[in-house]
Amino acid sequence: MKFVEFFIALLLGPLVCIFLGFILNHKFSFHPPLDLKTLSTQLFLVAIPEEIVFRGIILDFLKEKTTASFGRISLANIITAFLFALAHLFYHPLFWALATFFPGLVFGYFKERTNSLIPPIILHFFYNFSFFSFF
Repeated sequence: MKFVEFFIALLLGPLVCIFLGFILNHKFSFHPPLDLKTLSTQLFLVAIPEEIVFRGIILDFLKEKTTASFGRISLANIITAFLFALAHLFYHPLFWALATFFPGLVFGYFKERTNSLIPPIILHFFYNFSFFSFF
């Protein structure tokens, strides 16, 4: 994995949040959830468990079943990102739930490139931090 790719992916989270804010005409200001409880919840109860389930279990299972890919994105990653977005329908409005498909692809991309859950966990935490800081 190239560090530059990871750094660009890291920056995409807040940039996309700002862009979506402008598109949706959302009046927002940056208010990061800096309390330790919120940050630890986002990391230990959201990012880590979701990455274990979606990239550690589902993506790995699907990678064993299919080798198809579209450029640098595997079919297994696409299916996993779709399931990730569907899971978000339980606690997000439709637009935001479906929008998680794209970060799901990014998380899966780095899982496949590194064969590690650490990069997707870091990205997931940072993307959630960005989302909740702006919205």
